Order: sequence, then C-alpha cells, then structure tokens
Amino acid sequence: MKRKFTTGLLALVFVISACAAGLEEVKKEKQTLRTALADKTAQNERLNRELANCKKLSSTLSREKKAKDKNIFSLRTKTRNFLQSEFDSLNAFSKNEELMDYFGGEPIKRAVFGGKNLTVVNMKPIPSDAVIYMFKGYFDAANKLIPLLFRKTQKGIFCVWRGKEVIVDKLGLQKVELDTPLNALKGDYIGFYFPSAVGAPFDKRTGNFSVFNKELLIGDKLPKKGQYINRNYSLGISGLFN
Repeated sequence: MKRKFTTGLLALVFVISACAAGLEEVKKEKQTLRTALADKTAQNERLNRELANCKKLSSTLSREKKAKDKNIFSLRTKTRNFLQSEFDSLNAFSKNEELMDYFGGEPIKRAVFGGKNLTVVNMKPIPSDAVIYMFKGYFDAANKLIPLLFRKTQKGIFCVWRGKEVIVDKLGLQKVELDTPLNALKGDYIGFYFPSAVGAPFDKRTGNFSVFNKELLIGDKLPKKGQYINRNYSLGISGLFN
C-alpha cells in the first residue's frame, strides 16, 4: 500500500513538473510575441512618420511646381507679348508707304476709260524679287477688280495667283492693301481682272499694258497677244523690292 502511494506521488510530482515546464514555455512564447508586436508597432510608427514626411514633401514639391509653372507661364506671356509688339511695330514700319517702291502705270487721271469683262496685264516684268503689300489705282468710275500674278515658264506665261475680288466705290486715287503680302519673283507680271466695268483710265500707245477680253484663272496660260497693246493704265503695285 505504501509503495503504491509513493508511486502515485511520484507520478503527481512528474505531472506538476511537466505542467510547470509547459507554463514556462508558454510564458517565453508570450514574451516573444510581445517583443515581436512591439517591434512591429515601432516599425509601423516609423513607416507612418516616413509616409507623413513623404506627403509633406510631395505637397511642398507640388506648391513649388505650381509656382514655377506660374512663373514660366508669366514669362512666356510677357515674351510673347513683347515679340508680338515688336512684330507689329516692324510690320507697321515695313508697310510705311514712304519706304515702299511703286511699279506700274502712274495712278493719275488719263484721257480714256471704259470697257468691261477685261483682263489688263502690265507686260513689263517686275524688275526684282518683291513683297507686295498693296495696289494703287486712279479711278474715274466705281468698279470691281481682282489682282493677278503671272509667271513665265518655258511653255509660256501662266497665272499663278489670284487675289480676292475688291470693290472700289470711291473715285480718284485709291490704295487697297492685300490681306496677305504677296511674294513676287523677278520677271513676274502683274495684272487685273475687271468682271464688270473698267473704272481705271488709260492712255493709248504710251505704256506696257496688254488687254485680254477673257477671265484668266490660276493655271491659265496668257495669250501671246492681247486685243489691245501698249496701253498705259493708272494701275500699279507698292511693296518692298530687292
């Protein structure tokens, strides 16, 4: 009996020892988990601080970019306005009629005017390359006209440009600016088409204008001889000649 009691007691002591060892192991694991949690918490706080710093830096860079973009836009606007002002001034200066050359029949009153549906061409070629800004004319009657440019090739003289139809409803000396300056080459010819009455006067046998009783479109070839030749119309062009 005493022997059984001793055996049972030893078994109980073993069980208690085993439980104590297991409890100690649980405590160690719990401490390990606490340490890991603390490390993770500290890491998370560090990441949150870094994230906050990144957001702050991003906000600062965004404000700096906006300010820089605003400065660049302001500089570009000022530069563009300055260049536009300089261009306008230069353009106005270049259009100063006192600086321009004139080519054609003198725009003065002449002995005869009349005719309709005619193309008149100055058969004296333009003496140099030129930028044409306007045409001039003296008119005894209101009329419509279309300025023309002709160019000589090996196959003949062809119409290479037609301006917009212009209504001249005032008499005397008139000046009409082209919407866009016209670049002419040395050797080109200037002409005018009158779709109705011809209001510009002329003198006979004193000039270089030839008269054709047809309308000429871009690409059309100028006939070798006009119905009338050697007329001097009060028509010409103004521009900058080289």
